[in-house]
Amino acid sequence: ADVGVIGGLVAAKEGKKLGCIGGQPIPPVNKFINGFKNGVAEVCADCTVAVQFGGGWGNEGNSGVNIANQFLLDGVSVIFGVGGLTGSAGLRYAASPQGTAGTAPYGTWNKATDKQAWVIGVDMDEYMSTFGGAPCRAPSASVTSALRTRRRELRGSERVDARPRRSAAP
Repeated sequence: ADVGVIGGLVAAKEGKKLGCIGGQPIPPVNKFINGFKNGVAEVCADCTVAVQFGGGWGNEGNSGVNIANQFLLDGVSVIFGVGGLTGSAGLRYAASPQGTAGTAPYGTWNKATDKQAWVIGVDMDEYMSTFGGAPCRAPSASVTSALRTRRRELRGSERVDARPRRSAAP
């Protein structure tokens, strides 16, 4: 997806070790992730992209959080969440400061590590949906969200809305 490419272009400007949290490896998700990888490769030949799937869309067994934690321990600096609540829970965990307690619907967890990552959401404005109005706010770590909108008058073409949200280092 074109918006995945733009997410990759943005991510590669923020770090060399990047990660994607997917819900399930189905064609639309794979398309976003492949677009992300292509965007990264376009501007950073020595960047790496780790991809992990949580196995579902609902952060079952804290899968998104567990993947994000492993990415942080591995030194990943930017995470692209493409997995429904699994991706959003991972992004929330990755962007949160040490000591943050996770609550429903993002899983139950207490963040022990002091590591944080920039996060990029997809399909919705993560800044508002995942961080806005929640007890744990980390909007300064949300780089952008890759949003798709379709209009009939554009005959199904995609318009990319990548609004930068970055204001401070995580």
